Amino acid sequence: MQTVELEQVLKRAFQHHSKGQWQQAESLYRTILKSDPRQPQTLHLLGLLCFQSDKRKAAAKLLSQAVAIKPDNAEAQFHLAVTLQALGRLEDAVAPYRHAIALEPENAEAHNNLGSVQEDLGRSKEAVDSYRHAIAINPSYAGAQMNLGAIYRKHGRPEEAAKLYREALAHQPHSAELHYNLGLALTDLADPAAAAASFHDATVHKVDYAAAHEKLGDALREQARFDEALDSYQTALNHDPLRIGAHVNQAVTLHELGHYDTAAKLCLRALEIDPQSKSAQHNLAHCYWKLERFKEALLLFKGLDTPIAEARALECLFAMQSEDTFYRVQEQPAPSWGANLRIAAINAFAADQWNRLNPHPFCKRPLDFIRTYDLLEGKTDRFQFIEELIAILNRQTAVWEPFGKSTVAGFQTPAVLFERPEGPLAELHSLLETHITRYRTEQFDETCNYIDRFPTRYTLNGWYGKLVKGGHRLPHIHPSGWLSGVFYIQCPQGSNIDEGAIEFSLHGYGYPVLNDAYPRHQHRPRSGDLVLFPSSLFHSTVPIETEKERLVVAFDLVPLND
Repeated sequence: MQTVELEQVLKRAFQHHSKGQWQQAESLYRTILKSDPRQPQTLHLLGLLCFQSDKRKAAAKLLSQAVAIKPDNAEAQFHLAVTLQALGRLEDAVAPYRHAIALEPENAEAHNNLGSVQEDLGRSKEAVDSYRHAIAINPSYAGAQMNLGAIYRKHGRPEEAAKLYREALAHQPHSAELHYNLGLALTDLADPAAAAASFHDATVHKVDYAAAHEKLGDALREQARFDEALDSYQTALNHDPLRIGAHVNQAVTLHELGHYDTAAKLCLRALEIDPQSKSAQHNLAHCYWKLERFKEALLLFKGLDTPIAEARALECLFAMQSEDTFYRVQEQPAPSWGANLRIAAINAFAADQWNRLNPHPFCKRPLDFIRTYDLLEGKTDRFQFIEELIAILNRQTAVWEPFGKSTVAGFQTPAVLFERPEGPLAELHSLLETHITRYRTEQFDETCNYIDRFPTRYTLNGWYGKLVKGGHRLPHIHPSGWLSGVFYIQCPQGSNIDEGAIEFSLHGYGYPVLNDAYPRHQHRPRSGDLVLFPSSLFHSTVPIETEKERLVVAFDLVPLND
């Protein structure tokens, strides 16, 4: 085939290709290659056509031949890289992406795709650089902005992700995906009100965006706006009836409202869609517990390989008064058993109620390990310190009766106070660490893992709590902690001397009571008090009766892995 004729056939083939007439285009491409098997442009275009036809292995072979013959074809290098990436040959895709970028440095899509490959290969720093190059070339490149934001979120940098998404929205204010991703970052920042606004904006710009409707429901539920949350979940299901998360989250919300029968039916509906859904099984088990259908709850919890399910199964056995089975199943426990504080809690209560030895090694007699200190003892500027601390804490984002927490009639911030503390917060952090060290040197009458294996490396997760009139904390433990504490900043002083007091006991989470004479301990705090105790110990607050607010900083000492 002569050169002029070849060019004419290639032109006709490309026209068919562009119009989606792929069969005609392929026939002409192959006619050319019969005449000239090394024609690089034809190899490139036939490779592209094969990729578009989901013949990826054939595409990779043809494109590899094309770039071997003509390595300075940036477009062919790019298409080869895209094909190799689609085949999962990530390491092989890096070189052609770099070749494409070297030939066309302003190819924002190549920078973005290279970033995606690098991220999948675990090279996050390189991926960040690639995404930033793509955004520098095209500031309105939503794909690169969302990819970079996702890396920031993955590595615990939600502030940077939110900033990036807001900058991107300045260029593309109608992008539903950007609003959605901003909502995810704000969720990470524990700002459900702002997150709800972003998810709502996503649904405005994309009405059938089921994922955004579901996440809007989550954000509304976090603010105890339960009716609105249920409406959002239903809207998500109207657009995507098979959306498991929306079914389950509807059930979780109804469970919170005490509608356990209806919540259980929704979980069963979710399990009809996906019988393997762990979240549906888990929440159905919780509904059965509330309905006192303990045998059914036990079967579900036993099938869930999670620390909380392991503990809940024991709670079911206790509720069923299956004393022998309760202790027998713990003779050969799961590896996580010894560090499971919810299991420690039910064992402490069961041992008291059944008058048995506590087999759990964490803290057999947790009430014996409560200690109280004057955190500000000897501090000459204590009143100024407290005023400055209150001013800083009142600027933190707080949620009224946050979902899934024990706060009633009060506000609570996320547990991030000590992530990057400054000023009075940094000073408070230092004082707490000093007293934790002091606590560790106390002489206790009992040895247990709680003391013997006290973490040498840890972080403090702290949050600010404010209770108003009628406010209190329900009995709860802190399963992710080791040691927990409360620093009292401001305490109400009314006619009831017990209001605002912290109460400790072995009972909580609706355990059936066989003997009401289980041990309890109460502390009536004063401003400046620090109370430290094992995280496995149930504690609650006596309701506030006066107008004066109860202000505290609470925290968990969370072990760090060596």
